[in-house]
Amino acid sequence: MSRRERRQLVKSLRRAEQHIWDVEVMGHMGPPGTKTINPRGREQRAILQTLLAQYDSRTITRLAEKWGVDIPNRAEWYSTAIKEVDPDDFDGRDAVIDRWLNEEGRTMISRQITQAKFAYWKQWVDLLVPILALLVALVAVFKDIIVEVLKNKF
Repeated sequence: MSRRERRQLVKSLRRAEQHIWDVEVMGHMGPPGTKTINPRGREQRAILQTLLAQYDSRTITRLAEKWGVDIPNRAEWYSTAIKEVDPDDFDGRDAVIDRWLNEEGRTMISRQITQAKFAYWKQWVDLLVPILALLVALVAVFKDIIVEVLKNKF
């Protein structure tokens, strides 16, 4: 799924939530003054939220692999669902379960990725600061010579 498809999912989710709002809160369906529930809209919203969570989970997992962050196998960090499979390809031995990081897992892994990025750039800064300090010290030591050379040139 691309970012464009994710944006489309977000737009669809907004439309579904607006439809639920229109039906349940504003009462555009059914007689006035009655409490209307839109189970189809709620089901559609749940499906779209699950698809967004799965996309975000895959994105975070790829970033974690890129930055060398290990994702612990904690049950409270994952959501699961039984996948729909093609009956012709399914041999029936194992249940096909789809797992993805839930909101808590994505938050914790995002935090670890941020820390890994910070550590990476901190290493570069720790490497470059002494070199730059040495260059500044050399310029300070040879300041008089540099000034004389520049005066003679101009």
